[in-house]
Amino acid sequence: MSCFWTSRSTAPKYNPHKNYYRMFEEDPMSINGIKTLIAENYYTPEEFWGIWNKENFDAAKRITDPKNLFRDLYDKTCRAARGIG
Repeated sequence: MSCFWTSRSTAPKYNPHKNYYRMFEEDPMSINGIKTLIAENYYTPEEFWGIWNKENFDAAKRITDPKNLFRDLYDKTCRAARGIG
């Protein structure tokens, strides 16, 4: 597990009640870094679009998906990937 903890000097002690995916997001944000959009993502919409430029995404989506057939990036990576919509 410690190989994922690039913003920590040591891996935290395991806690079965802690959401480690969320910690993977919060730690890099504390040093102006980001976690890639793999595995599970727990960003709030505000956190997500604060990292990923929504204006640029929406402009590209209007061109590449003018009929809005596909989900937006937040819904696909943060909600649907966890079975929430």
